[in-house]
This record gives sequence, C-alpha cells and structure tokens, in this order.
Amino acid sequence: MTPEYLLLIILAIITFNFLLGRIMQFLTAQSWKKAFIPKEVEGLYDDAKYEKARQYHSEGGKVGLLRRSLAFAMTFAFLAFGWYGWLYANCLAWAGESPVGAGLLFFGILGGLSSIISLPFSLYSNFVIEAKYGFNRMTLGTFFADLGKGALLQAIIGGGLLSLFIIVFEQIGIHFWWIGWGIMALFSISMSGLYVRFFLPLFNKLTPMEDGALKTKIEEYAKGIDFPVTKIFVMDGSKRSNKANAFFTGLGRQKTIVLYDTLIEKFDDDELLAVLAHEVGHYKRRHIPIQMVTGVLQLGLVFGLFQLVAFGYGDLIASMLSLPTINLPVALLIFGFMYSPLQLITGYLSSSLSRKFEYEADAFAKETSSGDALAGALRKLSVEHLSNLNPNKFVVSMTYSHPPLWQRLRALAKN
Repeated sequence: MTPEYLLLIILAIITFNFLLGRIMQFLTAQSWKKAFIPKEVEGLYDDAKYEKARQYHSEGGKVGLLRRSLAFAMTFAFLAFGWYGWLYANCLAWAGESPVGAGLLFFGILGGLSSIISLPFSLYSNFVIEAKYGFNRMTLGTFFADLGKGALLQAIIGGGLLSLFIIVFEQIGIHFWWIGWGIMALFSISMSGLYVRFFLPLFNKLTPMEDGALKTKIEEYAKGIDFPVTKIFVMDGSKRSNKANAFFTGLGRQKTIVLYDTLIEKFDDDELLAVLAHEVGHYKRRHIPIQMVTGVLQLGLVFGLFQLVAFGYGDLIASMLSLPTINLPVALLIFGFMYSPLQLITGYLSSSLSRKFEYEADAFAKETSSGDALAGALRKLSVEHLSNLNPNKFVVSMTYSHPPLWQRLRALAKN
C-alpha cells in the first residue's frame, strides 16, 4: 500500500461517516412527517404541541448540520493538504524536540480550533433555540464559566493522561497496548466513584435533601429492596436547563442518589419514586458491572487494534503526513479515523444492550414501585422535552440508548 492510497482510504472513511450522519438526520426529519402515531402515545401532543416539537428538532438539526459540515471540511482539508503532519512537525520544533511537549501542543491547538468553531453554534443553540422553546436557564456568565472549567479539567486530566501515554509509547513501544489499556480501565472505573464527589460540584450545587415525606419515602423504598443509600442530594439542574433527570453513583455499597430540582418541581412523589426505582433497577439487575466489563473489553479492543496500526503501518502513516517517524499523537489521530467504521458496529451493539437494560429497569420499577406512575413520568418527560414520538427505526437501532416512548409504554402495559 502506498501513502497516497492510505490517504484516499481515510478520506473515504470520514466522508462516509459524514454522509451517514446526514442520512440519519434526513430519516429523523422524515419521521416527523409520518401521519401514523403509535396508539400508546396518541393524544400526548395536540397539533400545536406536535408542531412545536417538530420545529424544535428541525432548528436544532439545522444548526448541528452546519457545525458538523464545518468540522468535516476542516478535517478533510487538514488530511488532504497534509496540515496535520505540518502542524506536528512545528509543534515538535516549538517544544524543543520533546515528544510530550509536542503532543500537548498538537492536541491543544486542534482542540482550540475545534472549540472556536463550536462556540458560536453552542451559543446559538443554548441562547436562541433552547431559550425559544423554554429550556435554557443558563446565563452567559454560567456558560463561559462552564467552558473555562471544562477546558481546565480537560487540560489537567486529558493532558496528564496524554503525557503518560506518550512516555509509555516512547519507552516501552510494543507493550504499549496492554499498559495503556490498564491505565484507561483504571481511570474509567475510578471516575464512577470520583464524579459526584469531586467533579460534579465544580459545575453544580449539591444540597442534601431536607427531611420530609419524599425523603422518608425514598429511604423506606431503598430499605425495602436492600439498596444501600448513603446520601441523597438535590442538584440545581434548573441553573442551566428546564429539563429533569435523576441518577445514582458510587462503587460497592456506597450509593449516592442525585435528583434534579426540576424533577422534584414537576413530578409527584409516586412518579419521582418510580423514576428512582428505574435507576435502582439498573443496579439490581447488575447492568452497571456488565456495562463496566463490556466497556473495559472494548477499550482492550481499541488499544489492541491501535497497536496493530501504530506498529504495523506506522512508517506508512508517517510517510503519508511527511513525517520522519511515527509518534503517538499522530498515530492516535489517524487511528481514530480508521477505527470509525468498526465503531459503528460497537456503537450499534452498545446501544442495543443499553435499550435492553432500559426495558429491564422499567420492569423492575413496575415490580417494586408502580408501573402506572412510571408510565406517567415517562409521558411527562417526553412532553416536557418535546421528544420524537415515533423516531425512525434505523436511527433508533444505531444511536438510541433508550427505546422510544411508545415501546416502553407497551412493555409496561404487558402483564
């Protein structure tokens, strides 16, 4: 294989991914034009509400299309004109031939360019579209504070991991894949225990739930099903959005429940308890360790394939980008493009497994709390969030982590 042929393959891959995304966007738009609405969700929207939901998704889709088109054009140009290789060569010179410094500069510049391109679209999405449809409650101050905190965390954590990977890659070489796999596996697992304790409070205020009827019901429910709750927090989700959610986190028997304040505002106690029961169902049905194991195995697949690409085709990649030798940052970048077709398959499998788990969690909530209350809560969430009542089947199979509302309601209605 020649460097020119490899470049054509990669350009074809990113073009295919872009076009596939546009096809799915078209199918989603067409699904809003269907006259057929499943009987489980008939009457959920009146004509005005349905049109409002359609326009909300249409406007968001147009903004997303423009943003992704610009990102695709930038990526295509950087590959076609050899700018990735040029950028890394200059980063290496600026960093005094330090591989770690060059890698940090390389991804820092690319990340900065991506952020600059995304910024106006994020502003428009939040302060025009989301505000227009009653979702956005974020101020400009909060928006830019979040942006700054996110960038700082990304620089510290992402930069630290990248530096470690570069050192391992440069010093150990052929054994990089399993060491890198172990590092990422440990990092991913530890994040589930650290997220609420250290990272979430940087962006949101977590207040211990006050004593009262709702807290008593939650504690009694948790005790009745042997769910080890140690803390119950209310999060100021309304600081940013009108949308509602709930989740729990923690390793072992140290579980923390987090409820959005918007969820408490909009749902009665039975509905809220049913939503919580659904989340507990993921724990009781062992979905979390299963997803953790599959995630770690997928990481192993990624690092193993990266090893094959970096060491099997490293010279070819370097030649394609007019670099003297292969290096980790460039190898990671090119591998990301080459892996994306396989990612469609792993994404499909992950989404399918996730939807299966959602049905099981719904069934658990029905068994231990109330199926009717959960159905009512799901209807409320869909109406509040202006959800698509009948999304395209192909789009669902490829991208949806949750089944469409009508399918969940049908499953809940069964004995």
